[in-house]
Amino acid sequence: MFSQQVNYASHNISYFYTNIDHATEARIDPFDTYDIRDLNGLPMFTIVTVGYDKGIIKPKYTTLYGTLGEDTDEKRMNVLENVLDDAFVLWEENIPGYEP
Repeated sequence: MFSQQVNYASHNISYFYTNIDHATEARIDPFDTYDIRDLNGLPMFTIVTVGYDKGIIKPKYTTLYGTLGEDTDEKRMNVLENVLDDAFVLWEENIPGYEP
């Protein structure tokens, strides 16, 4: 298990890496929640932000799997960058109205 605050594109990100073969049960429990396609696939990337849903601002997430459907690391990085950029836009638009 590993976690760290990371600054990427002028945004602070909480990054968590969990190896399910060696993690505590508490770190493994959320796996099923974020495994939106029930693939049990690894690696699995989940990005959490806040979004607007039927008049309510609440946490929103997306999950990506494996090689992200791309055949090179450069293309995979582009996919992740695009998803992160979308998450940042949602965050900036919705965080002012978010009430946890």
